[in-house]
Amino acid sequence: MAALTQWAAQHAPELQTICVHSRSWHEAGGHAVQELAFTLGTAVEYLRRLHQADLAVDRVAPRIRFAVTVGANFFMEIAKLRALRMLWSRAVAALGGNELSQRLSLHVRTSQWNKTVCDPHNNLLRATVEAFAGVVAAVTACR
Repeated sequence: MAALTQWAAQHAPELQTICVHSRSWHEAGGHAVQELAFTLGTAVEYLRRLHQADLAVDRVAPRIRFAVTVGANFFMEIAKLRALRMLWSRAVAALGGNELSQRLSLHVRTSQWNKTVCDPHNNLLRATVEAFAGVVAAVTACR
């Protein structure tokens, strides 16, 4: 991970080489707080380990993308995604990252555990609510 991130920083400055996923915690039944805690914990551990490999926070943080799974609880998912943006910004700032490094790159996915085989129309409604929560959270958190 360190070698790829170092190469990308020199040769492909816009390339994101690290992805932190929340799907495993979401699909296992974790609630929003658990999902945020474990996802952020993973990302901060990546920053710390790469710092030990002589990569600065400002070199690593912009190359991290978060892939977050959203469920059907519309307002909770919006709050979760907005909280993730705020918490990531604070974590990077605490580690010495600049304002550009504090920005969050977000990829939102719809949940799988709440879908059913027998009612595809209901699945369509659930996926629509989940996707719309991701759009609203991403749009309202950007400035």
